[in-house]
Amino acid sequence: MQGEAAVSQLDRNVFSSLDDRDNLGQAVSLGAAYSNKATRLLGKSIGRVNWQMKWNQRTNQFSPLDREFRPEFNHKWNLATAELQTMENRLESNLQFQPKRFMMFSLDGGFIRRGSSISSQRGKAVLSLPDSNIVKGEIFGETVHSETFRERSDWRRAGARLGRVFWKLLPYIDFRAEDRQLKNADSSLTGFSFLNRAVGVKMHAFLGMNWNLVSRIREDFLYNPGQFEKRLKLSTSATHRVSFSILSSKRWQGRFSVVYRKKDYEPFFEQLPADSMMKYQPDPQFQDTSWNDRQSHLGNLELQYRNERRTIDSRWNYKIASELSALQEKVFLEVDENRGNYRFDETLQEYVPDPQGNFLLIILPTGKFESVTNIEASWQLRYRPRIQKKKPKGLKKILKNISTFTFLKLDEKSREQNIWQLYILNLKKYHTPATTLRGRYTINQDIFLFERNPNFGITLRSRYRDNLSNQFIDAGFNETNRTWDRSVSWRQSLLKRKLTQELEYKQALNFRSVSAIPSRNRDVNSRIGVVRYNYRPVYAWQVRLGVEAGFQRDRAAQNPLSVRYLEVKPQVNYSVKGKARAQAQLSFLNVKITENPLDLPIPFEMGKGKKEGNSLLWNLRFEYFMSNHVTVTVNYNGRRDAGAERTIHVAQAEVRAFF
Repeated sequence: MQGEAAVSQLDRNVFSSLDDRDNLGQAVSLGAAYSNKATRLLGKSIGRVNWQMKWNQRTNQFSPLDREFRPEFNHKWNLATAELQTMENRLESNLQFQPKRFMMFSLDGGFIRRGSSISSQRGKAVLSLPDSNIVKGEIFGETVHSETFRERSDWRRAGARLGRVFWKLLPYIDFRAEDRQLKNADSSLTGFSFLNRAVGVKMHAFLGMNWNLVSRIREDFLYNPGQFEKRLKLSTSATHRVSFSILSSKRWQGRFSVVYRKKDYEPFFEQLPADSMMKYQPDPQFQDTSWNDRQSHLGNLELQYRNERRTIDSRWNYKIASELSALQEKVFLEVDENRGNYRFDETLQEYVPDPQGNFLLIILPTGKFESVTNIEASWQLRYRPRIQKKKPKGLKKILKNISTFTFLKLDEKSREQNIWQLYILNLKKYHTPATTLRGRYTINQDIFLFERNPNFGITLRSRYRDNLSNQFIDAGFNETNRTWDRSVSWRQSLLKRKLTQELEYKQALNFRSVSAIPSRNRDVNSRIGVVRYNYRPVYAWQVRLGVEAGFQRDRAAQNPLSVRYLEVKPQVNYSVKGKARAQAQLSFLNVKITENPLDLPIPFEMGKGKKEGNSLLWNLRFEYFMSNHVTVTVNYNGRRDAGAERTIHVAQAEVRAFF
């Protein structure tokens, strides 16, 4: 047995003493349990018995410390959340009796009262046959009766799932029926009922996998408010599911499932005016909110392969699902300076990203929804050679220290009607402006030389992105964007790892096409060199220096433009272990136009988004740890962009306490 009592005091208005007499609330919880694996009656063992009982009571003024979370509370008690009060008196009991190993009876019931006019009683009986050699399954029946100040409701539920094992097969049938009646204050009767029938088969260890195939038919009905206790057929739906999982293996792991569902509504309800729906649908939390024919499908594949030496790791992921989607609208909301993430560039006549901008981007869906298919498919392959006990020499040493990582991904939201072409990844049906709302191809390739060596390494890297955006009502935001970055980097540690240097050369292609506004088209070719140094002579001090130089050329016919830029970024860090740390950072950027026959402004994709001239950005940051629970932070940013009328200063100080 166990018990718990709680008292709460909540003042909802500390500036007034009005109604303070009801600030105090109480709650009590009592519970009891009994369990015996070999219960005896008249000297004979009758089997296993488990019993539990719980009683809760609390006043309307009680305020719990945490937000309550009761899964399926409304369905369990047949009550609407909006009508519930905090005051509660609830008693629940559960009895399980298992006379034989293959048979178990369960009785579950209780009552609940919320306030003076809301109550509910429920009871449920279950017969389980988990290990029977004749038939396996479960049979249950349940009834719930609830009353509120507006209506009385009876909800009856019953179902059965039975099957029998033949060799490695388990064929089964599944049946479920529910009937919910609402007797309103005006003596009218509304509600719904449904009948769900299914057949399926499970296969164990077939072709190295466990299988489950099931087909389900469901019929839904609504009570006719114009004819007492008469029902009207609402819809018929068919659901088919196939799934399998690979048996435990040293090399392979994976699972797959696909579900297809079609729901057809009766013509009477499809043509019913919107203002008449509430007459048949008084409680949308338990009923469909739209009566239109629709199809839905869901597919999922997860597959992984590892060789015995664990040098190769390959993974496949595939997800496809139907959903309702609407065209979107981009809205830029003007806020105070330094509060936004976008700014409007007067020369480019478009919004560009800026962490210290004065516009916030808000994406709003329009009201018109349509059925689309969302696909995500990816494959990755990693190869890392094993560590050699004997160090090889010469060319063999190089080959034994090459590792790779490959990643491919397809992400598409499509209106394509032939969904099977999407299922089999027919690329001709992908990335087409006529059917694609949003599409993206991603191809990453890394080749590492001496990846595990902390003193030296070379990396060859490629990043390809192909994005198609066709989901905004403003055609100026719909565009095609392709980027391809290729780089080679050299990493080396010197002076007993106190100094690290990195050399990198990168070629980048950035293609942008906006059909509605050709002036925004881009075809930028970039060649960039980067040098980075990181020097840490002692723990307390760290000095960094980065130098980046680039040459960029826009090859678009309407925007012939070439620029070069140079960026220098020194940084100094100082720290006292466990006490404080400080950081000073400066960024100097010089942008120079080398060719501009049409006297065009520099687009955001070139010159790191800055105008011609010198741009400065500096940052000072200090953190002091007063204790393990209190931290003081002071941060200051300064910014002076080329062509700007003034310098922007942003300072922030804060104290954080952790409890």
